[in-house]
Amino acid sequence: MSRFGRQFSVLSLDEEGQGASQCFPLHQRPAQEDRPNRFDACPPGPRGFRWLVKVPTKPHSLVFIVADGDNGDPRCKAVSHRDTAMLLDEEGTTPWDLQRASVLFRSEMRMHSRIRFTVYEDILWSEWRFKDKSHRVWLRPRGVHSPTQAASAVDDDFALARNGTTEVSRTMSMADQGDHQVELNRDNGCLLLHSGKYDDAYTSMGTFETVRGGPFNRVVLQQVRDGSLVLFGDGASDAGLRPFVDSVRIQLDTGRNEVGGDSQLVPPRRGDYLEQPIRLLGDDGQRLLLARESIAQPRERFLRNMLSGEEQSVTVNKDPKAKQAALFDNLAEKKVLHYKREDGVDLTATLYLPKKAATEGRPPPCIVWAYPESYSSGKSAGQVRVSKYQFKRATWARPLMWISKGFLTGEVLDNPSMPIIGDGDTANDTFIQQLVMNGEAAVYRLVLPLSSAQVLRVAVGGHSYGAFMTAHLLAHTRPGLFRAGIGRSGAYNRSLTPFGFQREERNYWDATEVYHTMSPFTWADRIAANKWAPLLLIHGQNDANSGTAPLQSERLFGAIKGLGGVARLCMLPKEGHHYKTIEGVMQATWEMDQWLTRYVLVAEPLPSEETEATSRAVVEQSKL
Repeated sequence: MSRFGRQFSVLSLDEEGQGASQCFPLHQRPAQEDRPNRFDACPPGPRGFRWLVKVPTKPHSLVFIVADGDNGDPRCKAVSHRDTAMLLDEEGTTPWDLQRASVLFRSEMRMHSRIRFTVYEDILWSEWRFKDKSHRVWLRPRGVHSPTQAASAVDDDFALARNGTTEVSRTMSMADQGDHQVELNRDNGCLLLHSGKYDDAYTSMGTFETVRGGPFNRVVLQQVRDGSLVLFGDGASDAGLRPFVDSVRIQLDTGRNEVGGDSQLVPPRRGDYLEQPIRLLGDDGQRLLLARESIAQPRERFLRNMLSGEEQSVTVNKDPKAKQAALFDNLAEKKVLHYKREDGVDLTATLYLPKKAATEGRPPPCIVWAYPESYSSGKSAGQVRVSKYQFKRATWARPLMWISKGFLTGEVLDNPSMPIIGDGDTANDTFIQQLVMNGEAAVYRLVLPLSSAQVLRVAVGGHSYGAFMTAHLLAHTRPGLFRAGIGRSGAYNRSLTPFGFQREERNYWDATEVYHTMSPFTWADRIAANKWAPLLLIHGQNDANSGTAPLQSERLFGAIKGLGGVARLCMLPKEGHHYKTIEGVMQATWEMDQWLTRYVLVAEPLPSEETEATSRAVVEQSKL
């Protein structure tokens, strides 16, 4: 849809505000048929039109972005800049002529189209680059409206300070306590608030909150009475999520820009809970609407006085599946684990470990349910992005249900890290090798210490890209490592998605070998030959996702069966990419339950040669 032509116009409302008295054409964007198939490509002409918030007595102003440096093509290397932000003031009889716009600032990387403003005309903007996931956040102080003004102001004294939570250590350009002397950037006339990687959760500065306000009730950056901008963040750390509220205060006094605040905005931690800020209320910033949950308590909303700590309950929620949740709580203990894969990359996983020892004298079966993610570095891949205090929801779509059905002494390894690390251009060149290391690390480092090679009973499964991962693990890991696979709504032939998929931006003809190698359909013979791991395929017949047409599962099933392998195909009538109807959900649940019971719960011991191979692998992994 983003490639269709569009018409941008300014409508002037009548005095009653009921209709348009005048219409001023701004820009006619043609269809983007030749736009490069790159994630950070954009239209070459004007985009991202935003009203600059001003007091009513001033003329209206538009801010927009033009990719005049590279014409929207990130493949252009030798350019001085990528984008330019422009300012157009209303004046004269032809008030909205884009040719009269003046330059505000330029960006080295692709500028995010969602530029934000304060009611005092400060401008907050960001830029990013897909290849290395770089990300910067800038602030244009009020009163600096052109590179010429910025060049004359670079010698002014600017001070930035930032108040952050003391409970989580974050390394950011401006995140430390105290004041920082900074200068306007000579190229864009802005103050750098943050520079890092957008996939680096530990150094994330959070998100600036917005509200409707100002003279025309437009969306502006939220500010409390002292002028502080408000930020909310997840506070990811090795200890898990510790959400925070932060503030940045902007003051302009005789050329001095001070950014600071006080620590009263930081919500205190309260026991074994996960607390997440929702909205800071009031101009004084003393009331915080927050959500709180624990393993046994569903999410509730509270109003907290940030000075006194007093709270008022807003909602009273009861878990509609309290009996199932209580059963899970009695049967299993939740743990967030850290481990390494073969190349030393740090990984994390959530393990639901049975509280009762096995009564049958056999090690417990285990279900590994995962979804691959792309990262720019091993450092980002190993970061903890979950909390051990999150509410334990009872839902059919998660593997927790099998703790109480047949797998009474079984483990559930939920969402173990499956990182694919590398540049945006080449990460998938080593997709299979990295995926195998991820799968082996999960089994060898987390499951086998509680099991034994001879009776190893591990199933692997996933939805969508997780199903794609499952098929590859059955094809490329040692036979017997996984005893069954479940793929729901997956894509298995990448030639059917020739113009990119997930985080792959090259097309089929640019990287034919990569598409061929990354297609599980190519390795159907290996899946069929792995007699220890039959594959269950489930798909909605009305799946409208462009990359996961029902044909994907049908063709892979036909290939495995034609090659003599063990597989089962379940097509759900009237279901899409995610299953919603009672009939579809119950059928999918029954299929998975029968598959796991037959091929994992009562799995036969592995032959001696497979046992020896597993034992050798365990010894090698123990050396990491």
